[in-house]
This record gives sequence, structure tokens and C-alpha cells, in this order.
Amino acid sequence: MSKRTYRKYTDVQEEFRSFLRARREENVFLAPPERTLAELLGASRMTVRKVLAEAEIDGLIRRDGHQTHILPEPSLERCGRITCFLGGQGQTVALPAFERLWLMLEPRLRGASADIRLFLVNDQTGLGELTVAAAESEVIMLGIIDHEPFVRHLKEIQGHKCVIALSDPWLEQFDKVIALDNYAVGTMAAETLWQAGSRRAAICGGFDHPIFNKRLQGFSDRLPRLGGELHRYPFPPKEITRKIPDCASSLVDARERGIDGIFIQSDEWMDEITAPVYRIGGIPERFKILSFNGSGDFMRCKPVVSVLNHGTRETVEAILEYLETSAAKSCFGPIKILIKPHLYKNQTIG
Repeated sequence: MSKRTYRKYTDVQEEFRSFLRARREENVFLAPPERTLAELLGASRMTVRKVLAEAEIDGLIRRDGHQTHILPEPSLERCGRITCFLGGQGQTVALPAFERLWLMLEPRLRGASADIRLFLVNDQTGLGELTVAAAESEVIMLGIIDHEPFVRHLKEIQGHKCVIALSDPWLEQFDKVIALDNYAVGTMAAETLWQAGSRRAAICGGFDHPIFNKRLQGFSDRLPRLGGELHRYPFPPKEITRKIPDCASSLVDARERGIDGIFIQSDEWMDEITAPVYRIGGIPERFKILSFNGSGDFMRCKPVVSVLNHGTRETVEAILEYLETSAAKSCFGPIKILIKPHLYKNQTIG
């Protein structure tokens, strides 16, 4: 008997929604029976029933007896122009996490007939062109940008413009926030290391920024409550030539002091940072390493570092659901959704 394989529910859900979009494009508005769907999606019938139930709640299908009708995809034309302001230059988004978010979100919005555009902000971008772009938009999505005058402007106009903040440092400043919960990143990192057997754990990396301060606070709050011994290394310098050796030295120092686990706040240059401690050995038996997937550099390490990851798909779904609901009501109400991270357990925490 072959061993049954199980797929993540979110993967099945996303594939079913892609299936619905393909059927609409073919002008087919009836879905196959549940048994056929289970075979097509490679999922159990119980999982398919849950997917169908949620799709019906979201207004994507309507079930009538034994038939499942595919409904027209909600149109976001009524939202007006949607502009996403992210840090970057030319055609390149500066932060990989927001690049991943944009690459997943943009085709979904265009597929729902949204008028969507990307505006990249850098130190050469003038306030005038930013305010003009904002004035031309009905919905503004704000990532991490280094332009305080424009952020102040958005705070002032959010009473008559829909401004959705995509990063939780803006949580107290805007009434619409859909973002990764960075405090939860810290608490989950502490819990993950504790469950893996670390009792003397450290945190290092990042730099003095609200995102990393929230992760630091979450880790520092949670680990002692679990019974662990907390060690904190100062934020390293921002300059790459100093940051890499500083972080690498923190890992070696922790390993030599008998600390048995460390959370590195982001995985940029992870292969260079971990190389010295890897040469010492004992990973993960005596020293466990956990990081956060900022750039994807964790994949270049041998062994591959375990990481926490953005809930990018959940963020995209939350944005779409909010816009669809708002378009149907012709009203953009307040919303605050903080997305929890996911653990990708690889080879460095055992």
C-alpha cells in the first residue's frame, strides 16, 4: 500500500482558487463533483469540503444541491486606483520580503480588474511627486519607506483616503494595517528554540529599527517566561563590512560561552555569518541556529539554517478580502490584521 501524502491546506486552497480563475477564463461556471476535485487537487475529501465551504463564504462559489456554481470573480474596479508605495529604485524593490509580497499580490489584483501600480521610493524621490501620486489614488498601500515627510502626509489624509499600512511599525499611526506581526516573530523564535531543547539562548543581528526592536522585545519577553536564560548581543553596525564580522563574532562567542541556541534576526549574508561557527561544529546537537527569512540567504548555508518566514500568502489573501468587501460596500472601514510567521524547520535546530 502506498503511503498517503498530505498537502498544506493553504496550498490546496490557493490551487482551488487558481482552478476557479482558469474555469472563469474558459467561461465554465460549474465545478466538478467533490470526488473529482479531491483527485485534481491531490487532497482528501475532508480538506476539499473545507476549501469549498470557505470559497462559498468568500463569494467565489454557490452550492445548490449536488451542483457547485462558480461565481464571477469580485471586481475591484470600484476601488479606484490602487498605488503601492515601496522602497526601491528603477524596477527593483529594495527589501526582498516586500518584493515577494508585490509579486504575489500584483497579478491577483490585476486578475480582479484592479487599477494597480507600483511606486518605488528612495532618497531621490521628491515629496511633490509622492503627494501627486497619492492624490491620484483611492487606495494607498504603504510598505517600509525612508521618507518621513510623505508618511506624515499619509497620516494626515487617511481620513478621506484608504491608506493600508503593510508593516507593523505603522500599527499605532494608521487605522488600516495588514502586516506581519514582528513581536510574534520574536516570541515564536523563543518558543522554537525552547522546544528544540535550548535553555540558554541568545538573540543577535538586525539593526536599530522598529521591526527589529519588536522582534527583540518579543524574544526577550517570551524566553524568560518559558524558563530560559536570555543573552542579548547589541545591534551590529549597518555597514556590511562591519556587520558580517560583528554577527559572526557573536555566534562564535555564544558557542564558546556554552549558550546552546541563537536567533539571528534576519538572514542577510547568512552563509558568511555562520561560516566561523560551522567550522567549530556541534550544530545542532550543542548549538542551535534559527533565523528569519529576509533575503533567502539561509538557503546558501550547509547545513541549511532553520527560519521563520513571512505569512506572505496570508497577507495577500487578507488584503484581497478587505478590498473585495470594501468594494462591495463602497466603504473602506478600519482594519488591523497581524499575520503570524511560519516555521521552516531545516537542519540547524534538530
